[in-house]
Amino acid sequence: IVALTVNPEAVATKKEIEEKKPTPLPEKKRDAPVSEKEARRPIYFGAGLLLDTATLASLAVGAEILAGYNPHHAAFELSGTWLAAQDARLNPASTQGASEFALGAGARGCWEIFDAAFDVGPCGGAELAGIFASGFGATQATETSSAALFRALLGARAKLRFSRFALRLAAEAAIPFTRPSFVIDNAGTVQHVSPATLRATFGAEIHF
Repeated sequence: IVALTVNPEAVATKKEIEEKKPTPLPEKKRDAPVSEKEARRPIYFGAGLLLDTATLASLAVGAEILAGYNPHHAAFELSGTWLAAQDARLNPASTQGASEFALGAGARGCWEIFDAAFDVGPCGGAELAGIFASGFGATQATETSSAALFRALLGARAKLRFSRFALRLAAEAAIPFTRPSFVIDNAGTVQHVSPATLRATFGAEIHF
């Protein structure tokens, strides 16, 4: 004869089993990843070094400042340029010539091919530039002349973004619609504006 007995302490109710289960930890809310496009700050200001081959009589160094708006792919900029003064002479041995510098203001649009942190693309625009020259070595040595140039701008730009900052490298050709000359009376031509000039800029931007 086998006798079976029940130990009431050994039988756990369903409720007790559920109570003994470990309480799951609450899941941490994960922030949705922020894409590069969503993080972009479209308004920017920048400045850079400018090299210009032929606006003045020889290679000139200057600066460019700009303000722009760059949502996605397209960028629109307003720029100002300055080329440092240099001497232009009738010929290398001459004592007559002119000291000249240039200022410009322009607008351009660029298309970014990849719309990414590193991007390249073509640019086009227009610029109104002024060349200011003061003669020396002639009878009227203090006379100052100026010439206005309206130019088309065609080129390309590369940009590398670091969140709020960016580095930029650009190259473009400036093609004037008119080609004025600077002349010393009874002596000769100091400069005849080139049919095209190549220029390059390297600089930085801050984005808002």
